[in-house]
Amino acid sequence: MTMIHPQGIIPSVPAIFDDAEKLLPDEVGNVISFLREARCDGIAINLIGGEFYKLSEQERQEMVRTGLDFAAGRIPVYSGISSPGTVEACRMAKITEDMGVDCLIVMPPYYNPLGAYSWRAVIDHFSTIARCTNLPFIIQDFNYGIPLEILARLQREFSNLVGLKIEGSRQSQIEKRIRTVRAELGDKFSILGGMLGVNLRNEIASGSSGSIPGSSLADFIVREYVDFKNGISNSHANHEILKKILRSESRKMRYFIYIEKAILKHRGIIDHIQCMKPYDYPSRKMMEMIIADVESLTSS
Repeated sequence: MTMIHPQGIIPSVPAIFDDAEKLLPDEVGNVISFLREARCDGIAINLIGGEFYKLSEQERQEMVRTGLDFAAGRIPVYSGISSPGTVEACRMAKITEDMGVDCLIVMPPYYNPLGAYSWRAVIDHFSTIARCTNLPFIIQDFNYGIPLEILARLQREFSNLVGLKIEGSRQSQIEKRIRTVRAELGDKFSILGGMLGVNLRNEIASGSSGSIPGSSLADFIVREYVDFKNGISNSHANHEILKKILRSESRKMRYFIYIEKAILKHRGIIDHIQCMKPYDYPSRKMMEMIIADVESLTSS
């Protein structure tokens, strides 16, 4: 199997629910169609932005089916398989591989009420997953700080480890980590940023291969990515408005899933913005300010 080289803009697809919290595949499909038209380089299903941790197994599989149906083989489909348990993560890896996804995304084992896992346990978690699937996979390292020597060891041992998603709130540290990982693991290893793409330009300049942002402003983020890679200077006003919106989201991460859906609805892409309970919602004032900025961006 030819290993995919993840790069470019690969937005996280939100799960869309009606008021009774029933998954709405057609509206999820509307988002994916929008991302295809925006010339995204792939779509990412069942990540944090897709509320995977609240979904049933059936709903997670339905999200994957919807992603594959609406991607229609025209763009790669990445699927999160994260689970607190290694056995369950492997089971999800096999299920999604059989369904036909192109690449997997997996977090470190993220829940242990008795304290952090040892690095030995983390290595075993990723090693077991690597052995249970033929698909390429990306590690999502959100403020986990997986040591470079562990990443290098895993890359040497498993050819299907093709990338790392690096993100966090301290941008200078993220840029430094991107440079360090790039220097150690080489140009063929993919490094993807996150945090909604708020620091996309600096991440690319530091050596990232692209980003996994949200979906709501993916068309503008794709334009930022392409122009920056080609050395084209964006409209200063548009760049600053986009960054302002993304910064507002990233500073209030507890609300970003709802904010993403609210922007998608405002842009006429979806009709429902319900998040699966439990969930806290931002203030009306905050949303009015964000939507006003979205209006300025999309009308310019």
